[in-house]
Amino acid sequence: MNEKTRIRCALGAVAAAGITAASVGCQPVSATLAPPAAKKSAATRATAAKPPARPAAPKSANSPKGSALAEKAVAQLKKDEARVKSGRISLHVAQRQVDLPEGTQRATVRSAIAKAPVGTQRREYLLFSGDDWKRDVTVMDAQGDTQAHYLVGVAKDLGRVLQETGRAEKLERVGQVGPQPDQTAPDRLLVMRGADLLEGITWSSAKPSKGLMTLSGTRGEDRVTAILRTAPRYALEKLMMAGDTVTPQGPVARGQELKITHEVTKSGLALKSVEHLIYITGALNRGMLSTYKIEGSQINVPVRPEELTVDFPAGTLVADGRFDPPVRYKQGDRELTLAEVKALHEKQAARFASVGKPAPEVQLKTLDGKEAKLSEHRGKVVLLNWFASW
Repeated sequence: MNEKTRIRCALGAVAAAGITAASVGCQPVSATLAPPAAKKSAATRATAAKPPARPAAPKSANSPKGSALAEKAVAQLKKDEARVKSGRISLHVAQRQVDLPEGTQRATVRSAIAKAPVGTQRREYLLFSGDDWKRDVTVMDAQGDTQAHYLVGVAKDLGRVLQETGRAEKLERVGQVGPQPDQTAPDRLLVMRGADLLEGITWSSAKPSKGLMTLSGTRGEDRVTAILRTAPRYALEKLMMAGDTVTPQGPVARGQELKITHEVTKSGLALKSVEHLIYITGALNRGMLSTYKIEGSQINVPVRPEELTVDFPAGTLVADGRFDPPVRYKQGDRELTLAEVKALHEKQAARFASVGKPAPEVQLKTLDGKEAKLSEHRGKVVLLNWFASW
């Protein structure tokens, strides 16, 4: 993994995994309910102020017509979500992550994890407008003591992260600029993009029942079930994905589940809570349950562009991943222009070794106190072993 990929992973971990280490490679585990989604413009999300007439729910919805009916339901969900163009949401997130008892069955995974104490929690304030968004995240331990503070945002396809750790005179700030961070499944629901989670699924049936629509299908070898609310608008209520695979340790059953609750208000349907369950059982047994509780929300309210910016205070150590290798500098009293960052990259890159070019000089002391230079071994194969011991 090169340095630029590390920046992408760091941005993804901060913004998508809720500042946790639950990831597989660069893609957060909690984001795998959704396929890689194509970038959508603000124009795609915009719709007329007045919603069109609600289509009548179908009387029957089994295969072979089920696929077409399911696609129609997903399309209606996307249209209804697109009417929300901006919002302000405050929430609390509690996360439990445990080793499950051997022999745990799929049906009992949730209850087994729910009995475990909260491991980490965080408070967030989310702003979004069109495709731009910003999260103000305070990470806490199980007792509620603050561990770190993050500002994570995307504006005009550019991701920015500010991490603050320590307190008072020991406060440390690290900033990152780079690719747009990935979002988890709950993150997409919060910004009204639940339909993104249903992309790439081959639907086989769609069955209506008492204001709900149950869709069934597959994504690759995984079985998928989605339950949509159909009134007063279409909304995702539940999404389950399950499959089986073989690991070096043996066969395992893996799955994810989203459980969403809404409340009907005078202004329409409002998100109330989200539960995100991830598990693996069999030869390996582990699970994680994240609970999102919405404490306040305002939908389709004005959000100024300057509210969505993530600014780096003077003294912040910044890594700009728009260049390879990333440009590293200490933030001054103003933001550097792109031209200034590019010039700094060219200056810093000259100090890095490149394939086919002579290695930069390295001069160190040996264990017996003598001076040693890398250039003295030119023409020979040299192994440099960098290590530290505490």
